Amino acid sequence: MKVRASVKKMCEFCRTVKRRGRVYVLCTSNPKHKQRQGISTFASEGTLPPVYASLLA
Repeated sequence: MKVRASVKKMCEFCRTVKRRGRVYVLCTSNPKHKQRQGISTFASEGTLPPVYASLLA
């Protein structure tokens, strides 16, 4: 699955679906056309462990 800022239909079989606040493009003919709109925010969530927090201070 490709994660992009802007998703577009790539062929006639692609369809746009909105689930859980995200826009997806799903394709029945070519699985390489699967796309999701947005960015991954896992790296920016939460706090740093004490070992790394002391290095940045």
